Amino acid sequence: MPLFDPAMLEELKKKIDIVDVLSPYVQFQKAPGGFKALCPFHFEHTPSFVVQRKDMHYHCFGCGAHGDGISFLMQHLKLPFQEAVQTLCERFGVEMRYVEEVHKGPSLMPLKQVLKELNRFYHFLLLHTPEGQLALSYLYERGMDLSFIRLFEIGLAPKDPRIFDAWRQDFKIDLEALFEAGAMKGKGNLPFFMDRITIPIKDSHGNVLGFTARRFQQEDKGPKYINTKETPLFKKSQILFGLYESRKRIVKEKKALIVEGQIDAMRLIHEGFDFTVAGQGTAFGEMHVQQVKDLGVESVYIAFDGDLAGQQAALKVGQLFLKQGIEVMIPILSKGEDPDTILLKKGKQFFDELLEKSLSYLDFLKSVLVKNKDLSLPAVKSGVIKEMASIVNAWIDPVMRHEGRKKIAEIFHIPLDFIEAKEELKNEEPLENNKEVVDFDLILEGDLVRWLIVAHELTREIALKNLEQKDLFHPEMQKLYELLIEKKGDLMGVLSSLDSIKLQPFIDKVLSKKIAIERAEVLMIETVRKILERNWLKERETIIKKMQENTHDEALLEQLAKSFDLIKQKRPIVK
Repeated sequence: MPLFDPAMLEELKKKIDIVDVLSPYVQFQKAPGGFKALCPFHFEHTPSFVVQRKDMHYHCFGCGAHGDGISFLMQHLKLPFQEAVQTLCERFGVEMRYVEEVHKGPSLMPLKQVLKELNRFYHFLLLHTPEGQLALSYLYERGMDLSFIRLFEIGLAPKDPRIFDAWRQDFKIDLEALFEAGAMKGKGNLPFFMDRITIPIKDSHGNVLGFTARRFQQEDKGPKYINTKETPLFKKSQILFGLYESRKRIVKEKKALIVEGQIDAMRLIHEGFDFTVAGQGTAFGEMHVQQVKDLGVESVYIAFDGDLAGQQAALKVGQLFLKQGIEVMIPILSKGEDPDTILLKKGKQFFDELLEKSLSYLDFLKSVLVKNKDLSLPAVKSGVIKEMASIVNAWIDPVMRHEGRKKIAEIFHIPLDFIEAKEELKNEEPLENNKEVVDFDLILEGDLVRWLIVAHELTREIALKNLEQKDLFHPEMQKLYELLIEKKGDLMGVLSSLDSIKLQPFIDKVLSKKIAIERAEVLMIETVRKILERNWLKERETIIKKMQENTHDEALLEQLAKSFDLIKQKRPIVK
């Protein structure tokens, strides 16, 4: 991954306002010397989450959560390290700079700024020009009122390219940046979108990446929808539409609603189902699933169109989620229905009830597979069961595979032994060819560093009483430990040190793991115990190895045996 320039991180550290960073996600109240709020990391009735004025950190006196802007975005919003830094740079006007030897390609900030201005231009034309009135009438007929239009910043690309050109010149918009952002065509310097309603496509921070544009007049020719072409910013296979509006609730409730189209997603979000996302003009694939998983989601609803194609797509996408260990529920939509039409015709309460009555993935799969089949025929029933079992056997998690087979047995009222299980590993390639080597020492020491970052005030003394820098095996973990102790858990202080260049990838790894902050003290003690015991066992192993290598030196053997007995009697305990 590209590595950030420590000097840039030091500049960012000086500009960050922690209250400004946290305010969209935490409801602060003024308190003596600062602000207080209900903690976003654990449930509580009385505010114990505080930020002191002129401080760059938050602290919870309830669960011990402690950190700065970067650690908050990584833990609460599940942002990767790179995105967390990028978000803060954009918010506080710091130009991102990288270590030159590893940085690839130009900054994307100019493209984001150009698209931000273009989106404002389109939105203004729709709301405040005579040309926009016709498009507004069309949107109103589709049930999209002013609050809907403003929420999603829907706009209008003008029919006359001279209007576009006048805007570009008045606002001094760089022509080359417009081309690179996909807003211009190669021939004649014409706008890419003309005489179309525009829907901005945003990333999880609200940056505009591109547009979907719809023709709205019957006499117009061409496809109903067109998207921005692929650009350094706009990559359809990597975009989750609606994530900007839905991310907060998805992360908080660990659930997501997956739909097929942008209109479905917008309608649901506008009606209060703001945990909804959709793919972007392409099939919902593994990269989309991984993005949802990275948000900490444990269950998803898949509400695709009610026709056969929608059912098949729901089964395919549901299988992708189940392979990743995420539970899948599927609401039953009638043929010809989609979430947009249901909400318009039957209302929010009806859709709420649809979600409540959703079928589990396997119940839905059975309903699709048995349609027009006679299950009283043994061969037909056996075929359906085998097909369902083969789908379950593709799930990665062994517990889920077992529970899936149990569910099939219950559905068809047959013994579990009759359900064909996945072949054992002995029939596959050798384990060493399939698994990457896991560095358990690095994982253990990463746990130690993690607790020092996210709950420093609770865990610092435990570390200092029991460990020294030399007790860690990995140089990067040793350095992180040293800096976190020295800088009292100030992650931005660590990152702005010269050593951060080689430490950044490790910080990304240790903070990407799921964290139970309310158990930080207990887990820190357990981590320290494991490190002490590991080192104790390593010391014993070293003596045994020396004894095996010096079997003919009786004096040395006697000395080593005494050392071994002495060490054996001093099993470490956490102070």
